[in-house]
Amino acid sequence: MGVMPLWRLLLNMALPLTVSLIIQALYNIIDSLFLSDLGENVLAAVSLAATVQNFMSSAAAGIGVGINALATACLGRKDRQGASQAAVNGLFIEAVCMLFFVLAGLFLTRAYFLFQTDNAEIVAYGTAYLQICMIGSVGIFGETVFERLLQATGKTVYSMITQGIGACINIGLDAVLIFGRCGFPALGIRGAAIATVCSQCIALALAFFLNKKKNSEITISLRGFRPNRKIAAEILRVGIPSTVMGSVSSFMFFLLNRLIASFSTTALAVFGIYNRFQQFMLTPMVGLNNSIVSIVAYNVGARDKERIMGTFRWGVLYGFAVMATASFCFLLFPEVIMSPFHPTEEMFRVGVPIFRIVGFTFLFSSPSMIACSLFQGLGEGFYSLFVSVARQILIRVPFAYFLAQFGNLSLVWFCWPISEICSDLISMMFFRRIYKRKIAVLAR
Repeated sequence: MGVMPLWRLLLNMALPLTVSLIIQALYNIIDSLFLSDLGENVLAAVSLAATVQNFMSSAAAGIGVGINALATACLGRKDRQGASQAAVNGLFIEAVCMLFFVLAGLFLTRAYFLFQTDNAEIVAYGTAYLQICMIGSVGIFGETVFERLLQATGKTVYSMITQGIGACINIGLDAVLIFGRCGFPALGIRGAAIATVCSQCIALALAFFLNKKKNSEITISLRGFRPNRKIAAEILRVGIPSTVMGSVSSFMFFLLNRLIASFSTTALAVFGIYNRFQQFMLTPMVGLNNSIVSIVAYNVGARDKERIMGTFRWGVLYGFAVMATASFCFLLFPEVIMSPFHPTEEMFRVGVPIFRIVGFTFLFSSPSMIACSLFQGLGEGFYSLFVSVARQILIRVPFAYFLAQFGNLSLVWFCWPISEICSDLISMMFFRRIYKRKIAVLAR
């Protein structure tokens, strides 16, 4: 964290996490491929459920970012006991969040789908799928904590192993439980949910084991544990903005799902396919952003201004390369991307514009995304939160509803480039302010 050349450190930390996230995102695509055999309404139901699943993931990952930032800052100060306290208190916070989603899964899932659509088949499919995923959310919350602790000490290769194995198990269980193979009954969409929960729990067990055996810098022990308000507040100070940032995306998709459903269920199904592929294409950015947060937080603790700025510069360079590649794929090959999902002519008509318009937008996305990671690493989560809220809620959603008034669904997608350019400008303004106040005053 403090001595390796930054171009190599970023790659060493980001690549293993990126590979594991790509495997995870590939699972989501394969999951949708399996479920597309069951019909368009099943795809639409999973598309609506994905909004809540993303919210769960955002809550788990956001608190994980808070744990990661505090633990790495402690390690930068050579305070291993503080890092261990951050880990245990973070585990407690994740458990409280998990309980909230379990209760919501028991009592609120059907109401959520009824609010989104009046199609009874979509409501039934979605309720069956999402309820299992939420009640069994212990896997995703526990797995996230232990993976973030591995990342905090630079052991991202073990994080890659846990996510990769979990995703591979998920894909295998999908094939067995959805269609009924190897002596199991065909469970359809319920089988997909059970496969997800089982694989997450296996990944949790593996991540816990690797922390106990390989992560000597951080000790996890619940003996005599009592929540520490100061530590919890520090985790939440970074974690809540990060959670809200991820949740903002879920809320955006929730609002846009309602808008798109007013055009057709076909449009809703296509939007779900796009969402899966967007997550896949953006996984390198997620790996890069998580690495930037850890490196910046460590070097804030070490008061090393040059490494903080060097991390930012290399992050912008790598980020642009990633997003340009994603843009190239979405612009030139939308039909190829959609073809495995048994698309009709109507699905092609609706889907090609979104892939091309939003794909072009990726070229403008990396500066604000990298800047937000820098803000989080510096402990200024509010700035990241504001940029994310402005981009996805304050700008994108109102423009989407405005453009929808013209009755042409293709026009709606132009809300993406408008919001990305605006968020870049906001990020530049915040960066100038933070640089003067927090970075320029650091002395090595």
